[in-house]
Amino acid sequence: RVIIFMLMLFPLTANADSPQGASIYKHVPNAKLIGEGVYSKLFWDIYKAMLFAPDGKYTGSAPYALSITYFASIEGADIAQRSITEMRATGVKDEKKLAEWYDRLKNIMPDVADGSNLTAIAEKSGRTIFISNGEVIGAVKDKDFAPAFFGIWLKPGTSDKDLRSKLLGGS
Repeated sequence: RVIIFMLMLFPLTANADSPQGASIYKHVPNAKLIGEGVYSKLFWDIYKAMLFAPDGKYTGSAPYALSITYFASIEGADIAQRSITEMRATGVKDEKKLAEWYDRLKNIMPDVADGSNLTAIAEKSGRTIFISNGEVIGAVKDKDFAPAFFGIWLKPGTSDKDLRSKLLGGS
């Protein structure tokens, strides 16, 4: 127990030995974990999310990464649709852009199962890349996309304020 407590005192970094950790390190210099939390619906845990940024400091400016490990099976098209629904709920009003992003996301998002990992990385260039279990599976090259997509979890108007707080380093 003392060893576990001692390990908790040190800032966490992405595990470079894992496929998603290697991808995070490649795109986010000196990536460190800011916070993590579990998204649950009713009594079921759906996924665990982890937010990484350089030196463990999220400023809202790229680069940063959100890594999600799923505890449930979900179809990629459903992930894409839910993403658009959540973007709309957090204030994105441009229906033309939302439709374009949905078309792009439904072609990127894979079906997931218990243990699957999806990582989204906001790059300084304005591009957002998606990685599934360590492999790049697609990208959205639109500077407006990253704030809208990551806002699902990080905007004050998110549907899960508790998870937002945890991702941003709160308790």
